[in-house]
Amino acid sequence: ESNQPNRTKVALLNEIDIMRKTSHPNIIKLHEVYEGQFHIYLVMDLLKGGELYETIVKTANQSEK
Repeated sequence: ESNQPNRTKVALLNEIDIMRKTSHPNIIKLHEVYEGQFHIYLVMDLLKGGELYETIVKTANQSEK
């Protein structure tokens, strides 16, 4: 579809807008956004420890805490 790249960019910009409006201690913080000719760069908090999904898969039970 010829509109696919544009639709993808619009969806990404909507996600960025949501992230800018979100402020919660348990949600990663978006600090800055830079747009280059071919890429959009997001400056976010650094969280070590890997992907949350991988942790959930490795340990079957997770408490809400």
